[in-house]
Amino acid sequence: MFDKLIDESVGLPEIQHLLKDWSGGIIVFVVLLLAVELLLRHLRTLRGARVALLGLAFKGGTDDIRDSPAVDLGRRLQARGCFVTAFDPMVHAVAGLRVAADAYEAARGADAVIIATDWTEFRSLDLARLHDAAPGSLLLDGRNLLNPAAVNAAGFLYQGIGRQAGPGRGDRRRGAVTTVTNG
Repeated sequence: MFDKLIDESVGLPEIQHLLKDWSGGIIVFVVLLLAVELLLRHLRTLRGARVALLGLAFKGGTDDIRDSPAVDLGRRLQARGCFVTAFDPMVHAVAGLRVAADAYEAARGADAVIIATDWTEFRSLDLARLHDAAPGSLLLDGRNLLNPAAVNAAGFLYQGIGRQAGPGRGDRRRGAVTTVTNG
């Protein structure tokens, strides 16, 4: 079913190949598609890109990675040529993924940082330190944990998925993509 959807609606071959054999639920499928599309829009290509993936468990507060969209995203990005380094406060090893000791180590040299799990710890990241570690400017907040203005002030280009509106918080529509840029 998704093969036809991907062939007809997704024009970028990198996204088509990335999602071709994916069989997860539709909501996770859409979030994965948006994440890849945003990465491609910003990085232009996935091959050779360095990505920091923050969060591996399927939700914060657990070490359970069964059916984790974050693990799936990390592996699929690697399959398309990305160098992925992950960090999770409770997950210290995942077959096929490099796992760093902390978020700042994961971000070292990254072209983009993705927050994939809703860990409370990620709300209190030192964003300036994270930006110093990651020479790339994209921070994709897949869990909408961070304040876009604070992310922007640290030097990142903020991209959020499904952010609820509030003062300076973007679009109310569920699934909307919020972009806050420098300048």
